[in-house]
Amino acid sequence: MKLVSIVMNCRNGSKFLKSALLSVINQTYKNWELVFWDNNSSDNSKKIANSFKDQRIKYYFSKGEFSLSKNRNDAIMKTKGDYICFLDTDDIWLPNHLEHLMNILINNIRFAYSDSLLLKDFKKKKIYNNINLFNTKTLNDIDTFALSRNIFFGSIIVEKNLLKSIMPFEDNLNHSIDDYIILSLICIEKNKVSNTKMISFIYRIHSSNLTNFQKNLSAKEAINVLNLIQIKQKIKFSHIVFKERFYKYSILSIFDKKFIFKINSILNYNLFYFIYFLFNTILKKIKRNISKVKNQKEILDYIEKLEV
Repeated sequence: MKLVSIVMNCRNGSKFLKSALLSVINQTYKNWELVFWDNNSSDNSKKIANSFKDQRIKYYFSKGEFSLSKNRNDAIMKTKGDYICFLDTDDIWLPNHLEHLMNILINNIRFAYSDSLLLKDFKKKKIYNNINLFNTKTLNDIDTFALSRNIFFGSIIVEKNLLKSIMPFEDNLNHSIDDYIILSLICIEKNKVSNTKMISFIYRIHSSNLTNFQKNLSAKEAINVLNLIQIKQKIKFSHIVFKERFYKYSILSIFDKKFIFKINSILNYNLFYFIYFLFNTILKKIKRNISKVKNQKEILDYIEKLEV
């Protein structure tokens, strides 16, 4: 069994950290190490991480507070495995996640991912299917992936040598470093990206990752990341991908004092895309709410056990 290195970057992530770590401990694939990179947390993240008496968990404390991209860089350099996975402190793997991923790393596959579920974790817990509305034949593969954002960062596995080929990452990225990594890898691998077709990753949506301030910053950075990938990978994204990022930034700027100055550009240049992406956002939420998740009760029961 090849060694899989799991990178977990943490910044005051104690609220859900125990569940995330337990979901790693519970993996049916046992040959893993977890590089826990603490970005100068001031909560009890260190105490929780060190409470697991498992030699496969390796704790590191950053000497200062840095960007997520720098911390991802530093954590990856500490890994010893042939393959790299990532799991954030608020997300969860189902027990067969690593096993499913490792089973498809054959026939020269260097980059793979599992399907994902969304866990709404405020007021009342609810599981949703990850709905994709952008499987359009009018776009090439990289544009489709960029629009759909259907690959969650915590669902991927990548050959370490392939990952190192796009390193080091830019030091100033926080909200879109994961987008940068995924899209860059897809550019390199093109038709060799493989999907397990099995749901084994759960992305948690909670109050802390829903602030308009964070989403606004994320949208601005996402546009910069697209430009960065175009330069480094020598590709050209479709204009519709940039329109989608701009749309997101514009909508989230409603709470920004400068929003009034963006209205003119939206009406003059992006009205069609504004309406198009707004419609898609609404349709996605409707489909997400009416779509039935298989084994929902069993999955929620498993999550509850992790949180006890």
